[in-house]
Amino acid sequence: MSNPTMGASEFKLAKYAHQLTPILFWTLSFIPINVFRYIVLGAVSASVLVYTAHHNHPSSRLGRLNKAMNDLEETFAHAKTKCARDYLALVDSETRFLRAKLVVSRLHSRLLKMHEISWKIYFPNLRETMHILQTCEHEVQELQIFMLLLVEAANQRKLTEDINQSLEIVDGISHSLSGFTRVHYPTSAPDCEI
Repeated sequence: MSNPTMGASEFKLAKYAHQLTPILFWTLSFIPINVFRYIVLGAVSASVLVYTAHHNHPSSRLGRLNKAMNDLEETFAHAKTKCARDYLALVDSETRFLRAKLVVSRLHSRLLKMHEISWKIYFPNLRETMHILQTCEHEVQELQIFMLLLVEAANQRKLTEDINQSLEIVDGISHSLSGFTRVHYPTSAPDCEI
């Protein structure tokens, strides 16, 4: 199972780097002395590397994951009010969510402990931590999409019920007023009569 979270960020970075390269070289052509061009190119490259390192640092990713977990918690609260029919799916998803919260809590503890260890132990731990983060990001993203789809299904069910109820009312009124002719307006919805 591939992880769209990490792959997507790497893809975006490569996409933007590919788009920015011609602009960068075009901008560098306005600098008159070659030495300054290389200094500017080095500074821009260093800035991109520092930004990428900071953006992908476990602490930064954990912060973004915590924000996604908070958003998911709000989605759960909304889904509980809207999706009473799908109780089993809600409970199953909430169990997955609570497991993900436990993993995030353990990751947070792990990151706090990693500040105290030597670099020989740090890098193997970093690789494992990044893998766990990636898995957890993927799980949270899947849960978010599932919950949003569940809410949308509940909304669509409600809209369908409202449409059917309105059609029954209109049909009942038109049958009671059988002396009047019904006017049919062409619409995209089937069986709509006025």
